Amino acid sequence: MGLAVSGCGTVPGGAWDDYPSSGPARPYPSRVDVIRCNSQDHRYSRCEADLSRGDDVRLASQDSQSPCVAGRDWGQDRSAVWVNNGCRATFEIRRRY
Repeated sequence: MGLAVSGCGTVPGGAWDDYPSSGPARPYPSRVDVIRCNSQDHRYSRCEADLSRGDDVRLASQDSQSPCVAGRDWGQDRSAVWVNNGCRATFEIRRRY
């Protein structure tokens, strides 16, 4: 899937069973990738992941005592999942084909 960057990595497997539905069924197949991303020493860190297709990202498990609040401590753009403020977490990416 992605390029491993300091504080980042991919892990096999993943589940999406508890992800809430946000509307009608999607007419495209998907797969789930899992990525770990760590804010070391409370610094901003990017974990490269191609999200250019509008893939959905969710926090699957928080691995830090520091909070991981979406939009403040973690987020995404078209090319990465990012973390900050000591957030360490595992994220699931639902890929759109």
